[in-house]
Amino acid sequence: MNRTFFVFLAILLMTMFTQCAQQQQVDFKVLAQQPGTIIVDVRTVEEFDAGHIPQSINIPLHEIEEAVEYLEGYKNIIFICRSGNRSGQATTLFKELGFEHVYNGGGWEEFQRLYLE
Repeated sequence: MNRTFFVFLAILLMTMFTQCAQQQQVDFKVLAQQPGTIIVDVRTVEEFDAGHIPQSINIPLHEIEEAVEYLEGYKNIIFICRSGNRSGQATTLFKELGFEHVYNGGGWEEFQRLYLE
């Protein structure tokens, strides 16, 4: 019984590490420049107006479900916010809705500094 538990635990941990490694392999600099990619800032309108990535659009997180049909036309969707929390929620929601190419870009300032300059 104990051996089975440890084998299961080892498989679970390997799966988690593999998924994390796959997520980290996304080259946002390349992805953001590809045709059909959209950067969606899920912060509030006030936060967005105070500063944002010029090529991003603003759809606050509390309105994101209403934008599903609009976003279906994009090949890749990168969600950003202030810290990565709300963009993570949007990414999870869209994956649950069946979108495959959705990404949590994290905080908008860091995303801009690392991938768009």
